[in-house]
Amino acid sequence: KVTKIGPNSFLNCKQLHLIEFSQDSQLEIIGDNAFSGCSIDHIKIPSNVTRIGMNAFGYCKNLRSIEFESDSKLEIIDKLAFTKTSIEKVLIPSNLTRINERAFFSCYKLRKIEFPSDSKLKVIENEAFYISNIENFTIPSNLVELDERVFKSAKKLTKISVAKNNQIF
Repeated sequence: KVTKIGPNSFLNCKQLHLIEFSQDSQLEIIGDNAFSGCSIDHIKIPSNVTRIGMNAFGYCKNLRSIEFESDSKLEIIDKLAFTKTSIEKVLIPSNLTRINERAFFSCYKLRKIEFPSDSKLKVIENEAFYISNIENFTIPSNLVELDERVFKSAKKLTKISVAKNNQIF
């Protein structure tokens, strides 16, 4: 029962095209650079994962989709976790509380970020969506910190909405 994939475990494994986890996976942490530079095109994050480490999937240029289990316990997406991937859309799990600096940096194909109505997201750090193509964004109700330059160079962003229960924005 693996609970952690350590730092650099599969770093630059260009032949790694598929990652699958068992239904009863006990994985809790995907470490820094764990799959960075791999050739995967899809990843389904197991429900027990609470943290995706720094640059964990960074530079996976073929990565087009991320899927989170409906009962995901994910709390933190760390710095540069998905930098320079080809992700087009992300449905953020409700237990996520932080999106750290440059988590989705240079995701040129990223057009849509969705939050569930019961989102617990509190913090989005600097340049989290820097150089993306997000077209619209809704600030979740529990968000209390939206750092500077979150959407720097997001040239297609034309609409920002605020969830009606948000007391800060």
